Amino acid sequence: MSVKLSIPVGLRRKASDTYINRLEICDYKNKYGSQFGNEENLKTPECAMLLTQLRNLEERIQKNDERFQTFVDSMLDCFAVYSAVRDKSGKITDFLLEYVNDAACHNFKMTREEQIGRSFLELRPLYKEAGIFNEFCLVANRGVPLVREKMIYEDPVKKIIYGMYDIRAVKLDDGIAVTWRDITEYKKTEEALRHSEERFYKIFHTSSIIQTLRRLEDFKYIDVNLTFERILGYSLEESLGRSCMDLNLWPEVEDRQKYIREIKRHGIVRNMEVKLRAKSGEIRIGLLSADVIALGGEQCVLTNSIDITEKKQMEIEMARLERFNLVGEMAAGIAHEIRNPMTSVRGFLQYLSGKKDCVQYKEYYDLMIVELDRANAIISEFLSIARSRAVELKSHNLNDIIESLFPLIQADAMVSDKEIKLELGEIINLNLDEKEIRQLILNLFRNGMEAMQPGKHLTIKTYMDNGKVLLSVQDQGAGIEPEVLKKLGTPFFTTKEKGTGLGLAVCYSIAARHNATIKVKTGSEGTTFFVRFAKQ
Repeated sequence: MSVKLSIPVGLRRKASDTYINRLEICDYKNKYGSQFGNEENLKTPECAMLLTQLRNLEERIQKNDERFQTFVDSMLDCFAVYSAVRDKSGKITDFLLEYVNDAACHNFKMTREEQIGRSFLELRPLYKEAGIFNEFCLVANRGVPLVREKMIYEDPVKKIIYGMYDIRAVKLDDGIAVTWRDITEYKKTEEALRHSEERFYKIFHTSSIIQTLRRLEDFKYIDVNLTFERILGYSLEESLGRSCMDLNLWPEVEDRQKYIREIKRHGIVRNMEVKLRAKSGEIRIGLLSADVIALGGEQCVLTNSIDITEKKQMEIEMARLERFNLVGEMAAGIAHEIRNPMTSVRGFLQYLSGKKDCVQYKEYYDLMIVELDRANAIISEFLSIARSRAVELKSHNLNDIIESLFPLIQADAMVSDKEIKLELGEIINLNLDEKEIRQLILNLFRNGMEAMQPGKHLTIKTYMDNGKVLLSVQDQGAGIEPEVLKKLGTPFFTTKEKGTGLGLAVCYSIAARHNATIKVKTGSEGTTFFVRFAKQ
């Protein structure tokens, strides 16, 4: 007898070791009777051995099925098997669900019994609108695996999201096996994070205060905002990968050391007043705060610095004006009492200098008269400092006042072998006290001339800036030392041998009475005084 069955190697057993009851013979006869022939053949030892091996194979298959079932049902990912439903032309019109695991049941909130045997389009109507049905048809027809993320909308017009899925599909017989993962919450979190980062980016880069991000490890910049670039002059490209030391931002080493010490020790710095050097060399004053934050798994330092340079200058200016006011009030109070006796003394000196008996002393009388006139001039300057001094404001063009003074200051410059340049722009009229503005210009002119060596030139310039009139007086002197700059305009403070220390003090006082401000820019190539008049 010839029996054609494929028996796996390793499954041979002796017939004497196998007991086959009548029921088993009948079962296997029903399954494999056509291969064994009649019932007598089933009783032979060879057939008994084959039947035993078949039974073992089925047991192994059943165990594998159970393992597969356990594995698939314990998957965190959803899994389903669909068979294709085709029309007479062979076109897929739907899919029938043959198997679905526990994760898929949980995902769709339906039991296995509620799903198996039902059509794909009946169970998942939104998927056709999303194009997934057509993609599944391509997998079943062409055998090309599908790997993609897909957004399913409950309302495509209003973009109401039903779910977001990471889908994998492969061909299985005349159907497909699909695994998918619901990544809706993950995507929502990712989207929320993206929006949060966008908000941070907008706040960071559009903030009106200086903001920077640096690595804590080496304090090198990983981001700076537009205000940093505007105030300090360094662009993002110039700053990335460089530290404050590389950019030379700290003019005072003690400030930098204190900042680093505090941020490393406590992870926080609050309202630390520091000086920062801009790219132009200008020193700015900032109120600095910093926090250590985690960014992308890395420890970073978020720094905020409020530029209080103008505020500090305003405080200094207010203190200066208070001093001017005090001096002016004192001068106004005592000027009359001092000038009256001085006038009498001067008159008698003039009278005596004309007497024949006193001719031999005329030189001394003249010297005393000169000194009295000088003292009287100082008192006049004192009075001009007083804030309460009345001013006669009339509409004038600053250029006209400068041009009327030009012959006088040009002659003065030529005597000392220096040159005056005028750069008068088109400006609007202002309400000015002409006498006081003439005094302001003359004081700034003389101050600049005294700072320069022969052969240099001084430039007087007028122009408009943001609707305001600006007057600048620029010399080519050696610049002003920082210690002197701090005291500039203080009454009686002077570095000149014969100076009174009232010239610039008078300028500041005149500017204040005209609602103008004075700023100074100085360096090794010279000094520029800027007088900015308020809008009128």
